[in-house]
Amino acid sequence: MMHTEKNCGEAFLNTCCNIPGKSRDNVSARVDIEEICDRVALHMQPPEGNRKGWLKPHAKYCLDSADKKEAFTWLKYDVMFPDGYCSNMSKGVNLATGKINGLKSHDYHIWIERLMPVMLRGYLPDHVWRVLAEVSHFFRTVCAKQICTEVIEKLQKQVPDMLCKLEMIFPPGFFTPMLHLIVHLANEALLGGPVQYRWQFCIEREFKYIRYKCGNKNKIEACIAEATLLHEMADATTMYYANDVPTKHNPVARYNSDEPKRDPKLLLFQYPGGKAGASKVENISPEEKDCIMLYVLMNMEEVVDFMSQFHDEMWSGRNGPTPTQWYTLLKEGAPPLNKSFVNWFHEKGADPNVEMTDELRCVSQGFNRRVHTHEKYDVNGYRFHTEFHQKNRPNAKTINTGVYTRGADDLDYYGRLQKVYELTFNNANIELKLFVFKCHWFDPHGGMRSTPSIGLVEVRPTTTYSGADVYVVAHQTKQVYYLSYPCQNEELMGWEVVFQVSPHGKLPIPSEDDYNNIDPVTYEGIFYQEEEQFGDLQIDIGLQDLHNDVQMRGETVVDLKDIAMLTKRHANKDNIVETQPEPNADHEYSYDTDFDSEAENPMPRDESGDECGSQGRVLPDGVEDPLFPPGVTKTQTEDGEDEGVDEGVDELEDEGEDELEDEGEDELEDEGGMHSSF
Repeated sequence: MMHTEKNCGEAFLNTCCNIPGKSRDNVSARVDIEEICDRVALHMQPPEGNRKGWLKPHAKYCLDSADKKEAFTWLKYDVMFPDGYCSNMSKGVNLATGKINGLKSHDYHIWIERLMPVMLRGYLPDHVWRVLAEVSHFFRTVCAKQICTEVIEKLQKQVPDMLCKLEMIFPPGFFTPMLHLIVHLANEALLGGPVQYRWQFCIEREFKYIRYKCGNKNKIEACIAEATLLHEMADATTMYYANDVPTKHNPVARYNSDEPKRDPKLLLFQYPGGKAGASKVENISPEEKDCIMLYVLMNMEEVVDFMSQFHDEMWSGRNGPTPTQWYTLLKEGAPPLNKSFVNWFHEKGADPNVEMTDELRCVSQGFNRRVHTHEKYDVNGYRFHTEFHQKNRPNAKTINTGVYTRGADDLDYYGRLQKVYELTFNNANIELKLFVFKCHWFDPHGGMRSTPSIGLVEVRPTTTYSGADVYVVAHQTKQVYYLSYPCQNEELMGWEVVFQVSPHGKLPIPSEDDYNNIDPVTYEGIFYQEEEQFGDLQIDIGLQDLHNDVQMRGETVVDLKDIAMLTKRHANKDNIVETQPEPNADHEYSYDTDFDSEAENPMPRDESGDECGSQGRVLPDGVEDPLFPPGVTKTQTEDGEDEGVDEGVDELEDEGEDELEDEGEDELEDEGGMHSSF
């Protein structure tokens, strides 16, 4: 999988971006198109008129020079990923030469699954871009950490259609055997399971580690064996070290995770996080405190019974309140008391006759308005940064401000982190702490659009969620990152593509709903599909637009080998056309199938019994055989074979052999393509 994805990503990147020396849409590939495919708009154009050089027409699957520069500038300066997501790909972008150097296998893994549909959209025709987006979504699905058998079986049926669409877009020389291996990836997933147990990333890392162990190049095997034995002995002894000593079996966590001083019984307070960096003290307003407190109480399972009691006391309508009415009731209360749920619950906690746990009574009294704020916070295997911290980081290469959570109304909310509040609840001998994020949420209705068939979710960062509840408990969030489009046309301007991030060192914990949705016998169900995989891949088999190649501007061929090959091929083609006889329209050509089966080289004959030419055609009167030009005669030898008795035949054969040898050598020297004349 790793090598297939790397080679496919490299082929798409080099060809679509028309990278010099690496693109598979070279001159030889265009010659293949002229000989194999009926795509006249992509044929090489010989010199004519004021144009003295050969012209290579621009293909619909390639970016022009201006678009390419714009896309590479975006990749170098605007693309940033979260911490530990991938390497810094911008270092390999060379704007002067128009090339990308130094990309590794994992870089192509990121490019084909995340960057390709974003980087090429708007520059390529929509029907071409959609096929590439389907390829990207296909690789994201088969590389998921958890896969569903039904999803993979569906992919297995759709992959041939996707590959056929690619063959209708790209030239024949684009398709190496590695490109055709895409057909087998879905079946491999069915047989071998999730890809992380099969691909070669861990093997390649181990190879690199072993190479460093080769101190003596004369005794490579012994060097590796001795170093490995010593390393394993050291690892075995570290198993008996104290728990606070960092070892291979007890590694230092990538992110901070502060353990609480006491084990709280309230579920909302049982998720430890970690502060990263210094904190500041800030006094929040009473209105903001009530809003945060209401959100905390609404997310506590222990408060559900009290909320039902509050509903019975305050709501007087016949029917139940709508979600909007219910939130307004909790926030403002109902006449004549107009008491909010926060104040009502505070009174309940202050009443010793009301039965509740000590921790819940502590929460009911609220937290201090003087709170600590943090710029960095680690939770759920993520590291989050506030927008203020991100903007003031010098030479920042990563971005960790993207936040995602799923609301109680089953809507997905995307935003950016603004502040991290550390809330402290004190009551007698009990102290509870809770971290809350204040975020800028985007509008989930007018500021979001999705395309499930290719797995893309887009948000408009300039929109703002109209609700007042902009707070979320830290451990209820997941990290996302946003990619803007390099092409800012009318359709894409202001929109950004959002991708979720897998946590570091943590696996998803199944919930009760997950177990209810799986088969207890086969253990199959939606639980086994990775949560971040949005949408279901649907291969669009509408092929009408893929057949159309529009004649576009091109570029002049400057490579001397390509010019020599094209000139020689064009000259040979003109000679063949000039020597072909003009057929007689009044003469009827036919093949004679009634001949002696014992004859080695039967000569076709026409209806009147006349011999046909050497090409198997009946030659009319006055038309000469093209293999025997004027001055060359035919005689019948004793063995029954035609023999040229004139020296012109030998000269013609020698000249043809020399041309074939020269042309074959030139073709072998040319890189790329599949054109060969021998």
